[in-house]
This record gives sequence, C-alpha cells and structure tokens, in this order.
Amino acid sequence: MKFRKHLKLLAAIMIFANILSMIGPVVASPGIPMYAPDGRSIVVPAKEIEAHKREGWYLDPVVTVYASDGRSTIILKRELNTYLKSGWYADPVITMYTPDGRSSIILQSEIEAYKNAGWYTEPVSMMYAPDGRTLVVPLHEVEAHKVVGWYIDPVTTMYALDGRTLVVPISEVEAHKAVGWYDYIGFIIASSDIHVTNYGYSTAICTLEEYLDEQCITYINDPEAQKAIKQKALSLQNEWYKKVGDPMVAIKWEIVTNNYGLPVVILTHRNISDKTVVAFKTLFTCYDASGKVTTDYPSQYSGDYTGYANNVNIEPGIEWIGALTLSDNRKTTSISWPYFTEVVFSDGTKWHR
Repeated sequence: MKFRKHLKLLAAIMIFANILSMIGPVVASPGIPMYAPDGRSIVVPAKEIEAHKREGWYLDPVVTVYASDGRSTIILKRELNTYLKSGWYADPVITMYTPDGRSSIILQSEIEAYKNAGWYTEPVSMMYAPDGRTLVVPLHEVEAHKVVGWYIDPVTTMYALDGRTLVVPISEVEAHKAVGWYDYIGFIIASSDIHVTNYGYSTAICTLEEYLDEQCITYINDPEAQKAIKQKALSLQNEWYKKVGDPMVAIKWEIVTNNYGLPVVILTHRNISDKTVVAFKTLFTCYDASGKVTTDYPSQYSGDYTGYANNVNIEPGIEWIGALTLSDNRKTTSISWPYFTEVVFSDGTKWHR
C-alpha cells in the first residue's frame, strides 16, 4: 500500500516536471525603462509608469529644445533634427540687440560678454539731444524720452536772425538754410548808414570777429562805423554766451585730414569766464557724409568723442586752439556743436555740466 502511494507521488512529480519543461523557467520582469528631458533614465515596474509620467518621465528618450523668444518645449529625441531645422536650439538662447537695429541669437552663457561689447537683452534705440548728447533707451521708453526733449534721429539747433531757435534733424539742415535758418548764431547789425543781415560765424570758416573784420572793410569806409558795428556784434555774441552759462564756448571748428588720412578737428575755444582755465573736457558727436552718426567700432563706441586739454593757461577772454585726431571715427565729415562737460580753473575750482 505504501509502495502504491509513493508511486502515485512520483508520477505527480513527473507530470509537474513535464509541464514546467513546456512553459519554460519563470523569470521576474525587469520593469519598463523611462526617460527624463535632462538625459537621465530609470527602470520602473509597469504598475508605476503612470505615476512617473506625472512626475515628468517619458517612455521614449526626450530632449528640451529652446526658442530665441524664451520659449522651450520637450520633444522626442528622434524629432530633434526636425526642430533644429525649423529654428529651435538644443541649448538655452536669447536674442541680443544693438542701438543701430542689429540683433543676434546667442547662448545664454554668452550674455555678459555681449553686454560688455555694447549689446542689450531687449530692443533699444539710440536717442539724440540738440546739444550733441546721445542716450541708449529701451524701445518702450522712446515716447517718454521724446516728451522731455530727446529725438530718434541726430538733431541740431538752428537759429533765425530774430532770435528764434529750432531743433531740426541733421538731414534737414540744408532745407532749413534755404528758407532763412542758420546753423550758427546770426546777428542783425544796424547803423544810420547801413543795415546788414546774416553777420555771424560759420562752423567751418571763421569767427564772428574775423568775419566782421573782412566784411566791415568791404562794405563800410568809415573806420569809426567799422569799429562801432564790430563792437555791437561782439557784445551781442557775448550776451548770448552768458545765457549759455558755460565758462568756455566753442566759437569755430573745421575738419582737416592729416598725413595718415585721418580726420582732425581743429577747435577754437574762448574762455568767457572771469577765471584762468588750466584744463577742460569737450564733447561732440561725429557724423559721416550722409549725416549719420559714425564710429569705427559701433559695438564699443556711440560716435561721441571727448577731447581733453591739460596744463593749459587760458586767461579770461582769450581764445585757445586745439587739434583732435579722430582715429576711431575715420568717416567723420562733420561734428555736432562741441560743448564742455568739465572745466578746471587755476584757483583749483571746477565747473561741471
């Protein structure tokens, strides 16, 4: 009886073994691979797939791509080339801007280097003041700056013989000259014998005093009349200088070319203060033949030029002539009216604009 029981058990074991041989060995499932946009991957049990999806994991390899306007999106890795061809980037990027309207898409890691070279992280515009100053402002601030006297084009102040002034774009100067405006101060000079208009000083020819010396001799024979007209004109000029409020003024300038082909500004200044000047800084903007601001290095310089004079001795009422070589502004054919930003006097005091 016992033998029969053992025989049945043995038969059962053999049947179970045959079944196992048919279905093969039972192996635990290794899980499902999942992927993150930053390149990581993990293997998770099938039952945890949905939970990992909610945490930002994917069943296929994925990458993040970036647009120049700051957008980003996660795509399948196999789609990467398609996105790159349509203007997306594999690394974070940003659009940088220059005041002259240029733009460039760069890596975010390059932002500081571009800023140091004169680029901006938002659209900007160069604005101009009638006194020659320039300012880079964000586009959304342009209208606000217009309200307080800034312009989007290079401008200059023009003068009428009746004392009026007008700010006009550089490109319109010649048209205004044709209708009686001047880009220098004009005076009406009268005597009992002669009424002469358009006495003034030109920015590139001569001072008022030099002009009057020539014109008075040409048109007036009486030496006393010559002297009286000249004194009247110069007094009017000095009255205007006092209204300006600067201790020194530029009364004449011209541009010549040196032996190396570089433009050189010859500036004549006059000390209209009651102190002796020993040093000063003067500032002007350079323009090319088309009236546009010019500089050889637009990523570093705006077109403004600052001239320095040290160890001079300019007594009250005395004129001083200096030469400034524009080595970084080779296309310059004209400049804005020079104005002073700092003047140092012999008594140690300083004047600042």
